Amino acid sequence: MMAALKKHIQLMEEAKNMLGCDRHLLGLRAIAQDAGMPLPSLFSDAAYIKSLGGGYVLLSALSGYTPVPGAVVPKVHHGYCIPYNIQPDRITYSVSAWKSCKETSAEKMSASIQQSLRDMRRLLTSHFSHL
Repeated sequence: MMAALKKHIQLMEEAKNMLGCDRHLLGLRAIAQDAGMPLPSLFSDAAYIKSLGGGYVLLSALSGYTPVPGAVVPKVHHGYCIPYNIQPDRITYSVSAWKSCKETSAEKMSASIQQSLRDMRRLLTSHFSHL
């Protein structure tokens, strides 16, 4: 868990400094769309879509920008947008989804995130309670 947290923080810092691969892919996509070009095949590749590149869930770290994330519209009708910020003493996030989509629910997604965070806290506190 600690290794995953360290890696996540590293990737957030890289993204904040415009070094994250997602920023480059976003730029490539925007340039192609603005030029009226067909999107490169990467954006329809099954591996890209499965890795959430198809826009179903957009997670955005707001580290260093604001202590409270705002709401952002999901990129696709059947998706979610979850901006978040990890602070030393808390994690803040928001969840948005289209109410008109029967496949998604911002309330259920938020409840799932809250439960996952509780589970991680329980795991970490039980694992490190002997220290």
